Amino acid sequence: MGKFINLILFLLLSLSITAQDFDVDYTPLQAQGEIPKEIITASAIKYEQNKENITRQDNRKTRKDKDKFYLQSSFVIDEMMRSGRILFNDELSVYVNQVADKLLAHDSELRKELKFYVVKSPTVNAFATDRGSIFINIGLLARLENEAQLAYILAHEVVHFQEKHNVQTYVEYAKIERQNSYQRTRNYERLVDKNNYSKELEREADDKGLDIFLKSGYSYDAILSVFDILDLAHAPYTNMVFNPKFLETPNIQFTGKYILEEAAKIEPYEADSDESTHPSVAERRDKLLSQLIGRPEGLGDLYLVSESMFEKVRKTARFELCNLFIQRQAYVEAIYHAYVLLQEHPNNQFLRKTVSKSLYGLAQYRNAERFDEVIPYGYKNYQGEIQKVYYLFEKLEDNDLNVLAGVYTWKVHQEFPESKGLELMARDMIEDIVIFQIEEPYDYFKKERIGSLAKADSTFARYGFGDLIDNETIKEWLENGIDYRKKFAEKDEYYSTKKGRKEREKEIREDGRKGESLGLGKVVFVNPRYVEVNVRKETAYRFVESEATQRKFKEWIRDNGERLDLNTEILDVNNLSGRANNIEEYQQLVVMSDWIDEYLSHDMFMINSNYDEAVAIADELGSDFFASVGALSYRNYVNPLKLYAGLGYYIFVPPLGLNSLIRSSYESLHYSLVFDVRQNKKVLSEVNLVNYKGKDMIIRQNLHWSMLQMKREAAE
Repeated sequence: MGKFINLILFLLLSLSITAQDFDVDYTPLQAQGEIPKEIITASAIKYEQNKENITRQDNRKTRKDKDKFYLQSSFVIDEMMRSGRILFNDELSVYVNQVADKLLAHDSELRKELKFYVVKSPTVNAFATDRGSIFINIGLLARLENEAQLAYILAHEVVHFQEKHNVQTYVEYAKIERQNSYQRTRNYERLVDKNNYSKELEREADDKGLDIFLKSGYSYDAILSVFDILDLAHAPYTNMVFNPKFLETPNIQFTGKYILEEAAKIEPYEADSDESTHPSVAERRDKLLSQLIGRPEGLGDLYLVSESMFEKVRKTARFELCNLFIQRQAYVEAIYHAYVLLQEHPNNQFLRKTVSKSLYGLAQYRNAERFDEVIPYGYKNYQGEIQKVYYLFEKLEDNDLNVLAGVYTWKVHQEFPESKGLELMARDMIEDIVIFQIEEPYDYFKKERIGSLAKADSTFARYGFGDLIDNETIKEWLENGIDYRKKFAEKDEYYSTKKGRKEREKEIREDGRKGESLGLGKVVFVNPRYVEVNVRKETAYRFVESEATQRKFKEWIRDNGERLDLNTEILDVNNLSGRANNIEEYQQLVVMSDWIDEYLSHDMFMINSNYDEAVAIADELGSDFFASVGALSYRNYVNPLKLYAGLGYYIFVPPLGLNSLIRSSYESLHYSLVFDVRQNKKVLSEVNLVNYKGKDMIIRQNLHWSMLQMKREAAE
């Protein structure tokens, strides 16, 4: 029966992966099937279950440390698992689980304790938790050379779980802190002690992981190269020569000043130091090699599941990297990785859109004078061919980058007119060329081709649009830019006058008192949050209390909705409890969480990269308006300045002064943000900081005020 189920999963996985036609397009990964029970089970329940691992044989301090660990890890791991970054039942996760089946075929009981997930992260990493969840990052899958390498990495992580290394580390670190806490100058020594302990656990995972691996039937000839992958994890998975001509048009040509002739050689970063938590790669490789000496070569297989499936999974991971880089505003990385994949799949729509979105992002951050946020280090800090990409975008003048992004987004919009998001990016980009850079576009732009004018020190900005400048839509967008620029200039000039400043201050005061009147019929609330912190307690973050109040918080949203006749819907993983088959709602939650996170990370007007997906969900749910609401309740000791002032007050008015000294400070931060996803803008931003003691009442009052603004109609 087990073999039959595995065969069905194998066939389903094969069909799922081949459904991606890389020569035509790519659809970003989504979790599939039934939502795992550990995602929808309350963290407090898991904490109580994990506490059963604490035994009376441990001394009092160790029991206390373990209790803290299980409390914190239960909630922190769940925060990650409910973030939407975890994939399950998708083609990559199913494949990783099949490799785990082969790896642990000799130990079925151990296999039952483990759950393997793929994480939507570009970093090269894998990690295990104390409760048997093992995570493999997409960035690691994209770099592997064969299935046996994946099996060895899984074996290493399995040992971390078996030996309970996470809880051991927590307890040992706490012990080191207590031993050295009386010597304030021993910070460095504490760091060294902790890292030495961590290195010992890594060595144990390497040794025992090899024992598991050698029982599996996988070839050990491949596993030494795993350490080469780790050694070069700071560089892209390939060092393909970069040629910027793929961005060129007859009117846009990159001359000598944009081209870095020779890129820096990729060198491994030496990590063997007191500051490192892992032994050096060289040490780990040499030790593994010594354990394999004498074994005959060629034993075992590189693939026990499927070579073709491995290659499709790796290709999928490499496409997915492009999406992940854009979400993290790593636009240069996205362009280089898209460029590499375009060499094999030149007509892929997803890759063309990736380049367009990345150029748009770079230009927007340049115009906002925040370029260092998307290119935080100079090109000299990078190695390999990707250094040439960083060099190109560092050297491009403001006008050049704007014209390049404007022309490219326009052309991609023309290729895929069904994408409203691409159209809005093209429009925003062309309008911004005028708003931020070129005041008189019709005087500036030249229609003739750059041709022989391309000197080593020339720019292409004047010639970039060429005949496109006559296109009626582009002319309309340029005119919009001229109008916006004029209005902004007039408004800035007026508000700089005495009368204008007074009027602006009055508007701000009145808006603050009146609030908004949005007149909304339905609002979708995404991941309502409640966090309670009490620094008077040893564990300041009140995990259990926060989760309990968060459940009430969602009930308050529903109650307020009924009172105000405001249709509300809540997208929240905890809200799916008991509905593990509700994958469609889970997918909606992930997309909208990503949309809100990206919007807030920009903190300026910018079309989100997943605009089309978010608008599709707005259509499904019957509302363009999505809210992010929450509260942070904070209890602290009185401020030292207040304490000093209180002492003086106490001398003159004893009863009241004494009371002010012994009373703690209570504060509550409440936020309500409402977004119109179709217009890609924020329509309500309500943030209140208040002193309180009866917190439930205050939270409900603030929530009611925010939802009243969402519901009420504007006065005529």
